[in-house]
Amino acid sequence: MGGCGWRMAGQAFYADGRYRIHDEEATFRIASVADFYKKVLKETPIKIEKHEKFFRIGEQSALVIALALLVLRRADLTGMTGFGSTAIVGCGDEGSHTGNLTYWRDYVDNGRVAAQGHLFVGTLASTPLCQLALVLGCHAPVFYVSAAAGTGSVAAEMDFLADRCDSMFLVESGVDFCRCLFLRRDDAGLTSREAVRTMGDAG
Repeated sequence: MGGCGWRMAGQAFYADGRYRIHDEEATFRIASVADFYKKVLKETPIKIEKHEKFFRIGEQSALVIALALLVLRRADLTGMTGFGSTAIVGCGDEGSHTGNLTYWRDYVDNGRVAAQGHLFVGTLASTPLCQLALVLGCHAPVFYVSAAAGTGSVAAEMDFLADRCDSMFLVESGVDFCRCLFLRRDDAGLTSREAVRTMGDAG
Protein backbone atom coordinates (compact mmCIF):
# COMPACT_ATOMS: atom_id res chain seq x y z
CA MET A 1 0.00 0.00 0.00
CA GLY A 2 2.86 2.38 0.62
CA GLY A 3 3.68 2.66 -3.10
CA CYS A 4 0.17 3.50 -4.31
CA GLY A 5 -0.62 6.96 -5.61
CA TRP A 6 -3.43 8.97 -7.19
CA ARG A 7 -3.71 11.36 -10.10
CA MET A 8 -6.46 13.94 -9.95
CA ALA A 9 -8.55 13.54 -13.10
CA GLY A 10 -11.13 16.19 -12.26
CA GLN A 11 -12.91 18.07 -9.51
CA ALA A 12 -16.07 20.16 -9.10
CA PHE A 13 -17.41 22.28 -6.27
CA TYR A 14 -20.93 23.53 -5.42
CA ALA A 15 -21.97 26.11 -2.82
CA ASP A 16 -24.67 28.76 -2.43
CA GLY A 17 -26.43 27.93 -5.67
CA ARG A 18 -23.29 28.05 -7.82
CA TYR A 19 -20.88 25.42 -9.14
CA ARG A 20 -17.36 25.51 -10.55
CA ILE A 21 -15.06 23.04 -12.30
CA HIS A 22 -11.61 22.98 -10.70
CA ASP A 23 -9.61 24.27 -13.66
CA GLU A 24 -12.01 27.05 -14.61
CA GLU A 25 -12.27 30.55 -13.16
CA ALA A 26 -15.96 30.96 -14.00
CA THR A 27 -18.75 29.92 -11.66
CA PHE A 28 -22.23 29.04 -12.86
CA ARG A 29 -25.52 29.71 -11.09
CA ILE A 30 -28.22 27.05 -11.05
CA ALA A 31 -31.94 27.72 -10.65
CA SER A 32 -32.57 24.58 -8.60
CA VAL A 33 -30.75 21.37 -7.77
CA ALA A 34 -33.49 19.34 -9.48
CA ASP A 35 -33.18 21.29 -12.74
CA PHE A 36 -29.38 21.17 -12.57
CA TYR A 37 -29.48 17.39 -12.12
CA LYS A 38 -31.88 16.84 -15.01
CA LYS A 39 -29.86 19.07 -17.32
CA VAL A 40 -26.54 17.35 -16.55
CA LEU A 41 -28.11 13.89 -16.82
CA LYS A 42 -29.60 14.77 -20.21
CA GLU A 43 -26.38 16.26 -21.61
CA THR A 44 -23.83 13.75 -20.33
CA PRO A 45 -22.03 11.80 -23.08
CA ILE A 46 -21.13 9.10 -20.54
CA LYS A 47 -23.06 5.84 -20.64
CA ILE A 48 -24.96 5.64 -17.39
CA GLU A 49 -27.36 3.23 -15.74
CA LYS A 50 -30.68 4.92 -15.04
CA HIS A 51 -32.14 3.38 -11.91
CA GLU A 52 -34.54 6.19 -11.12
CA LYS A 53 -37.54 3.91 -11.40
CA PHE A 54 -36.23 2.24 -8.21
CA PHE A 55 -35.76 5.40 -6.15
CA ARG A 56 -36.78 9.02 -5.95
CA ILE A 57 -33.57 10.92 -5.81
CA GLY A 58 -33.00 13.39 -2.97
CA GLU A 59 -31.35 16.79 -3.35
CA GLN A 60 -27.98 15.72 -1.90
CA SER A 61 -27.87 12.67 -4.18
CA ALA A 62 -28.78 14.82 -7.18
CA LEU A 63 -25.90 17.19 -6.37
CA VAL A 64 -23.36 14.40 -5.97
CA ILE A 65 -24.39 12.69 -9.22
CA ALA A 66 -24.53 15.93 -11.23
CA LEU A 67 -21.09 17.04 -10.03
CA ALA A 68 -19.63 13.58 -10.66
CA LEU A 69 -20.95 13.58 -14.24
CA LEU A 70 -19.58 17.09 -14.85
CA VAL A 71 -16.18 15.97 -13.55
CA LEU A 72 -16.21 12.88 -15.77
CA ARG A 73 -17.12 14.96 -18.81
CA ARG A 74 -13.83 16.84 -18.36
CA ALA A 75 -11.70 13.98 -17.04
CA ASP A 76 -9.18 11.96 -19.00
CA LEU A 77 -10.94 8.62 -19.32
CA THR A 78 -8.37 7.10 -21.69
CA GLY A 79 -8.28 3.35 -21.29
CA MET A 80 -11.39 3.17 -19.10
CA THR A 81 -14.03 0.76 -20.30
CA GLY A 82 -16.51 1.45 -17.50
CA PHE A 83 -16.78 2.33 -13.83
CA GLY A 84 -17.07 -1.16 -12.39
CA SER A 85 -13.74 -0.86 -10.58
CA THR A 86 -14.40 2.70 -9.32
CA ALA A 87 -14.67 3.02 -5.54
CA ILE A 88 -16.50 5.86 -3.79
CA VAL A 89 -15.48 7.45 -0.48
CA GLY A 90 -17.69 10.11 1.04
CA CYS A 91 -17.07 12.28 4.04
CA GLY A 92 -18.68 15.09 5.95
CA ASP A 93 -19.32 16.36 9.43
CA GLU A 94 -23.06 16.65 8.83
CA GLY A 95 -23.88 12.97 8.33
CA SER A 96 -27.48 12.65 7.12
CA HIS A 97 -28.82 15.70 8.98
CA THR A 98 -30.62 17.15 5.92
CA GLY A 99 -32.27 13.81 5.08
CA ASN A 100 -33.30 13.33 8.70
CA LEU A 101 -34.96 16.77 8.77
CA THR A 102 -36.82 16.14 5.52
CA TYR A 103 -38.11 12.80 6.82
CA TRP A 104 -39.09 14.29 10.21
CA ARG A 105 -40.96 17.26 8.65
CA ASP A 106 -42.90 14.91 6.39
CA TYR A 107 -43.69 12.70 9.37
CA VAL A 108 -45.00 15.70 11.35
CA ASP A 109 -47.00 16.97 8.36
CA ASN A 110 -48.73 13.60 8.19
CA GLY A 111 -49.91 13.75 11.79
CA ARG A 112 -47.01 11.68 13.15
CA VAL A 113 -48.65 8.59 11.75
CA ALA A 114 -46.63 7.95 8.60
CA ALA A 115 -44.03 9.48 6.36
CA GLN A 116 -43.36 8.83 2.71
CA GLY A 117 -41.37 5.63 2.54
CA HIS A 118 -38.99 6.82 -0.18
CA LEU A 119 -37.74 9.57 2.18
CA PHE A 120 -36.44 7.08 4.73
CA VAL A 121 -33.45 5.98 2.66
CA GLY A 122 -32.26 9.60 2.66
CA THR A 123 -31.68 9.35 6.39
CA LEU A 124 -28.56 7.30 5.66
CA ALA A 125 -25.41 9.35 5.08
CA SER A 126 -24.20 6.86 2.46
CA THR A 127 -27.32 7.21 0.26
CA PRO A 128 -25.88 9.78 -2.23
CA LEU A 129 -22.77 7.63 -2.67
CA CYS A 130 -24.79 4.46 -3.27
CA GLN A 131 -27.04 6.24 -5.76
CA LEU A 132 -23.96 7.51 -7.62
CA ALA A 133 -22.69 3.92 -7.70
CA LEU A 134 -26.02 2.77 -9.18
CA VAL A 135 -26.05 5.45 -11.87
CA LEU A 136 -22.47 4.71 -12.96
CA GLY A 137 -22.62 0.95 -12.48
CA CYS A 138 -19.80 0.89 -9.90
CA HIS A 139 -19.07 -2.46 -8.27
CA ALA A 140 -16.10 -1.46 -6.11
CA PRO A 141 -16.61 -0.58 -2.40
CA VAL A 142 -18.51 2.47 -1.16
CA PHE A 143 -17.53 4.02 2.21
CA TYR A 144 -18.82 6.97 4.21
CA VAL A 145 -16.50 8.49 6.80
CA SER A 146 -18.12 10.75 9.36
CA ALA A 147 -15.38 13.36 9.29
CA ALA A 148 -14.45 16.56 7.51
CA ALA A 149 -12.08 16.20 4.56
CA GLY A 150 -8.47 16.63 5.56
CA THR A 151 -8.62 14.17 8.43
CA GLY A 152 -6.45 11.07 8.48
CA SER A 153 -9.47 8.76 8.53
CA VAL A 154 -10.44 9.68 4.95
CA ALA A 155 -6.91 9.04 3.68
CA ALA A 156 -6.80 5.76 5.64
CA GLU A 157 -9.97 4.54 3.87
CA MET A 158 -8.44 5.50 0.53
CA ASP A 159 -5.28 3.54 1.34
CA PHE A 160 -7.39 0.55 2.37
CA LEU A 161 -9.21 0.63 -0.98
CA ALA A 162 -6.16 1.35 -3.13
CA ASP A 163 -5.56 -2.25 -4.21
CA ARG A 164 -9.30 -2.87 -4.72
CA CYS A 165 -9.97 -0.26 -7.41
CA ASP A 166 -8.52 1.50 -10.47
CA SER A 167 -10.24 4.84 -9.83
CA MET A 168 -12.11 6.57 -7.05
CA PHE A 169 -14.58 9.33 -6.32
CA LEU A 170 -13.91 11.34 -3.20
CA VAL A 171 -17.01 13.29 -2.14
CA GLU A 172 -17.35 15.80 0.68
CA SER A 173 -20.75 17.25 1.45
CA GLY A 174 -22.49 19.43 3.98
CA VAL A 175 -25.74 21.35 4.34
CA ASP A 176 -24.98 23.91 1.59
CA PHE A 177 -21.97 22.58 -0.29
CA CYS A 178 -20.60 19.58 -2.12
CA ARG A 179 -17.16 18.73 -3.54
CA CYS A 180 -16.52 15.87 -5.91
CA LEU A 181 -13.04 14.68 -6.86
CA PHE A 182 -12.28 11.92 -9.38
CA LEU A 183 -8.95 10.13 -8.98
CA ARG A 184 -7.12 7.63 -11.19
CA ARG A 185 -4.53 5.19 -9.88
CA ASP A 186 -1.00 6.42 -10.59
CA ASP A 187 1.84 5.03 -8.51
CA ALA A 188 3.90 8.14 -9.23
CA GLY A 189 1.06 10.44 -8.20
CA LEU A 190 -0.26 11.97 -5.00
CA THR A 191 -0.44 10.10 -1.72
CA SER A 192 -3.91 9.63 -0.26
CA ARG A 193 -3.31 12.45 2.24
CA GLU A 194 -2.20 14.79 -0.54
CA ALA A 195 -5.25 13.85 -2.63
CA VAL A 196 -7.58 14.63 0.28
CA ARG A 197 -5.88 18.01 0.74
CA THR A 198 -6.56 18.92 -2.91
CA MET A 199 -10.29 18.93 -2.17
CA GLY A 200 -9.92 22.32 -0.53
CA ASP A 201 -8.53 23.79 -3.76
CA ALA A 202 -11.96 23.64 -5.40
CA GLY A 203 -13.49 26.22 -3.05
